[in-house]
Amino acid sequence: MIDKFAPKSFEEAQWLAGVIASSGLFPAAKTQSAAFVLLATGAELDLRPMQAMLSLQEISPSTDAIVAMVKRSPLCQYFRLVSSSEFSATYETHRLDEPIATSFTYKIEDAKTAGLTDRAIWQKHPAAMLRARCASTLARIVYPDVMLGQDPDVEVENAQRSVSINGKVMDVRLSPPVQLPPEAPTPPKPTVRPTKQPPKQKLTQEQKAQHALALKGMGTREAAKHIAADLSAHGIGPSPQEAIRVIADCCEKRGISPHQATIDDLFAAWMELLS
Repeated sequence: MIDKFAPKSFEEAQWLAGVIASSGLFPAAKTQSAAFVLLATGAELDLRPMQAMLSLQEISPSTDAIVAMVKRSPLCQYFRLVSSSEFSATYETHRLDEPIATSFTYKIEDAKTAGLTDRAIWQKHPAAMLRARCASTLARIVYPDVMLGQDPDVEVENAQRSVSINGKVMDVRLSPPVQLPPEAPTPPKPTVRPTKQPPKQKLTQEQKAQHALALKGMGTREAAKHIAADLSAHGIGPSPQEAIRVIADCCEKRGISPHQATIDDLFAAWMELLS
């Protein structure tokens, strides 16, 4: 779908950011600069301007945005809610390059241990907050490459929002949770044994040049997937998903934030891990 309000140039993006900031409707976009950063972040996540303003809290995406990003990914076969109550929430997803589906349950006891239940929003809407925490956690467990660089402790605390329209304050509340049938038992996952890594050999300049040529014309995300697949084939990480985490750790050790890494940064990490 083409958004007629989507800016087509830097100047149009600045103009739209100014309009959004002057409207006063978005607390996270009180200035033109703040609105511009949110619009740019949304563009990186393939969100249209108003989707970005409604779903991004500061620079962290809401759970709705996280689930939308995962479902849009070609790697996701499905991402569904299995059960929900005031005591627990369970989501299940199947990633196409994995043999079986993965489910995750987040219980109210987990929230108490994390010190979350003292917050007013958790006391008013425990079922909604359990669903939000469960969904965002499962997304990061199964789709680290899709979520690469996102804040690991994002949760939606907007179960109730106050919206001011022409000076009149209106409360927007979530509907009551849907009562679902009892949770079906999930079959145990097969034990994954760590892959024994072969001894590393120093790469020649010719080999490095061949690896660099393989990344030519790729975007950052595509390059990260290519590198992860190659590392996994060399026994560095039992799967491409695990290899993505290894790349991120390597970037952080080099003082580079994973979600700000360039193709040159990814290539340097690749060569270091192979050497």
